Amino acid sequence: MEDVITSTGAQSPTLADLAQRLRANGTVVVPFKDYLEIRLPLFASVRVRISNGQLACEARFGAIPRDRATWVTLLGLATATAGLLLNLGIVPLSLLFGFLGVSSTASTAIRYQLTESCITRVQMAWMLLTATRSSAAGEDGVPPALGEAPPDLRAGRTEAAASQRERA
Repeated sequence: MEDVITSTGAQSPTLADLAQRLRANGTVVVPFKDYLEIRLPLFASVRVRISNGQLACEARFGAIPRDRATWVTLLGLATATAGLLLNLGIVPLSLLFGFLGVSSTASTAIRYQLTESCITRVQMAWMLLTATRSSAAGEDGVPPALGEAPPDLRAGRTEAAASQRERA
């Protein structure tokens, strides 16, 4: 995968860098030729691409995009339930399909939560990667490690911690 050059001329992080950061946090990441796929429970996943230096995330339920899967499930179960109720009346089979429709709504809500949470984690990892490469590079051109603050802030915290120890 090639690095993307930003408008300022600096190299932006690659998908490999992002995958490494996500794996370090325990995320299941599967690399493909031009995107990453993050595998989630309940047959959900998130595809992550970098296009012109911009991060693009696409939530998926199974093999199709999330919004299309939601509509197919909703319309399919609603049509089946309505058809059974009209043709057979209130029988166990039509009640079963009605229950499946309600249950699939709850399942879909959980999968939406999973994918949105994953997208947020990916965006945070991306922001940390781009921030450390663009604006936080030190004088030697090497970005500081995560958790390192500028020296003046660290000194203030160190002084505050020392004064607390003296009081104790």
